[in-house]
Amino acid sequence: MNTPENEQLEDDEEWLPPPRRSRRWAVIIGVVVLIALIAVGSTVALHAITQARIVPTPTAVNYGPSVPTPWAPPGLYCDQAVQQIEQNQIAYILIYRQKDGGPAIPANAVISIEVLPRGIPYKGEPAQSVQSEFLDIYTTYPDHVCYPQVLATVK
Repeated sequence: MNTPENEQLEDDEEWLPPPRRSRRWAVIIGVVVLIALIAVGSTVALHAITQARIVPTPTAVNYGPSVPTPWAPPGLYCDQAVQQIEQNQIAYILIYRQKDGGPAIPANAVISIEVLPRGIPYKGEPAQSVQSEFLDIYTTYPDHVCYPQVLATVK
């Protein structure tokens, strides 16, 4: 009689030993992998939540001349204007002064400086004919900051 123990193996059949792990080990490994995946996922989610809540606080520190805003007319910084005057790239300079003195601004103080670059055609008085082409010089205090530099450069 042929019993399973006495049965001969055929040529294409291989004899494999039974697996050494039990189902209990498979369950344990599965639980460990599941716990690791949950830990990694929660760490990533927690990181994303904390990064979304961090909002940088703006600081209001003034280190120099005012920064032009998008709605401001086109212009130059004082150093750029002085450099262009030295290079003979400026055709005309307008200096606006405060006629009457007040509590904040003294009489005859410079309140604004504008320049007209060379190459812009004008007829007669440039201040009347090409007012929209003038570039404002960005500065908070033109009377003390930029006016002396412009005056020294023009001389």
